[in-house]
Amino acid sequence: MKGKVMIDLEAMKTKISDGKIDSYVESYLVISDKLDTLENELRQGNLEAEKNDEILEMYDYLMEKIANYYIENHYMKK
Repeated sequence: MKGKVMIDLEAMKTKISDGKIDSYVESYLVISDKLDTLENELRQGNLEAEKNDEILEMYDYLMEKIANYYIENHYMKK
């Protein structure tokens, strides 16, 4: 595998398949903690653009799920 960034998307998909918000948040934080490294690795040619895109798509998906959970369970109940 090209690149030093170790984000196992398949393991992440398995983890979030439980549908629990904690799993979504934990997975989101894993990617969030590595965003700077992802960008640097991509610029240095150590990360394939396709893999970077897959990671960013997962990041966006997780962000959407977390935002929707917050809106439905906190904001809408006020």
